[in-house]
Amino acid sequence: MKSAKLALMKKELTLSEAIAYVLSCLSRGQVQDARNLLMKLPQDNVHVLLAHARLTYVEGDNQRAFEMTNRLLSAGNETCETMAFMCYLLAKTGETAQVRPFLARLEDKTSASPQYWGDLAVVFYMGKNYVAALQCAQRSLKDDPERVEIWRVLGAAQRDSGNPRAAISSYFRALSLDPMHGESYLHLHVFFEEIGEFDKAAHFLNLAKAYGVNNQQLALRDAHVLLKQGRLKEGFQKYRVRYDGVKISNSSPESRVPVWNGEEITDKDILVYCEQGAGDVIQFSRFLIELAARGAKVTFLCRKSLCRLIAQSIPQITVCETVENPNAFDYQSYLMDLAIFMDISVQRMPHREGYLRAPYDGFQGLQTNEKPKIGFAWHGGAAHLRDHLRSIDLGQFADLFTLAHLDWVSLQVDANAPLPKGDHLIDVTDRLQDFGDTAALIAKLDLVISVDTAVAHLAAAMGKPVWLLLDQCADWRWQEETTHSYWYDSIRLFRQQEFGNWQQVLKTVQTTLREEYS
Repeated sequence: MKSAKLALMKKELTLSEAIAYVLSCLSRGQVQDARNLLMKLPQDNVHVLLAHARLTYVEGDNQRAFEMTNRLLSAGNETCETMAFMCYLLAKTGETAQVRPFLARLEDKTSASPQYWGDLAVVFYMGKNYVAALQCAQRSLKDDPERVEIWRVLGAAQRDSGNPRAAISSYFRALSLDPMHGESYLHLHVFFEEIGEFDKAAHFLNLAKAYGVNNQQLALRDAHVLLKQGRLKEGFQKYRVRYDGVKISNSSPESRVPVWNGEEITDKDILVYCEQGAGDVIQFSRFLIELAARGAKVTFLCRKSLCRLIAQSIPQITVCETVENPNAFDYQSYLMDLAIFMDISVQRMPHREGYLRAPYDGFQGLQTNEKPKIGFAWHGGAAHLRDHLRSIDLGQFADLFTLAHLDWVSLQVDANAPLPKGDHLIDVTDRLQDFGDTAALIAKLDLVISVDTAVAHLAAAMGKPVWLLLDQCADWRWQEETTHSYWYDSIRLFRQQEFGNWQQVLKTVQTTLREEYS
């Protein structure tokens, strides 16, 4: 190659321009063009070798790409771009702990390369640092606006930081560059559903199917649609796809006994596995009662925080954290799968009036006075995929807390913010060691106001009045538009009418509190 230049389409490119063109080809999926050009470049140049590693990764050989990048670093070629790509590879394989040392070495460095910023955007997104992911993605796209993967990362970060409308715009841009990408249509389905534009959501779900998406996520979306429509038997049958290759239980079925599919169960031993979040366990534990009523000998493998509550509330079953021999049963089942065989419907749901009770009376620590006591919780677990939609900033409760004729009792374990000061604001959550303690505290309250989290399920399952605060696209179990639930008689639903607008919801709650607890 003369003077480090390359003839390409009758144009002379410098080496750096040729490498940039290779990387652009890779970002557009033009793998053969990238490979052909790379083979014409000097094979002892660090940037060429890094481009080879990127090509190898795009071709699907992740391990070899890692080894090639690691060799570059071991040889002292610690360029910003090489370290950022190593971070990318590690983040993609879930090795987040190994990412940190490289990020620390990049703190005082920078690069003009859009690949550098794009790699960091992916790394920060996978680490749930959405602010940094947004900044890096925008920097990358400023210099190379045709990087389709980074448009998707930008859209995902926008959605997960609470801005689905911006995410829609970013995914439309990604589709303009790659209109055959079925997963993008599936993401748009989710985004439009979240902002309450259900016709468009259905349109993009159909497009995802038309463009060949046929994966677990799509099947789950179909199940959610059926469940949200109240078509419970069909929905729960389809919902079985949730455990195809995904860990949904800390104690996954390992025994060789048959899965229960509605067979005669009288005098049969069945092992039922706890699954998903605590709220799911509380909601679906009603079916353990039904299973025992059919004559089954039920053993429920339960998480520690719920064992005491479930065991005391449903004494006709065995509740434990572990079993010595999971093969010593006639059948096994996931908890939520029991719903398929319980002959339930929107009109016929067992135990709507309540089925759980506190394992003891006399929770200590609350003030003794005549004031109504309102329990509240404002956020769920941060790991939940919808937590950024369902949770509320504690500061938005400020107007509710002005109702000083009420005692406000926090039910928020692992709170992400301290309560404001006030004699009528009470926090005894340091005494809550498990859900049994939480139930004993709830038993002392007049009302629970909560976002969609386990506390709300627990209070409703105890028959306690619950005012549930729901985002515009609430979870399937709360359907659409209704103000009451077929799952619990004591629950009342307060819904967002506009995406992200919690103030309107809380203002309605405040007005209702003034009317009912004057």
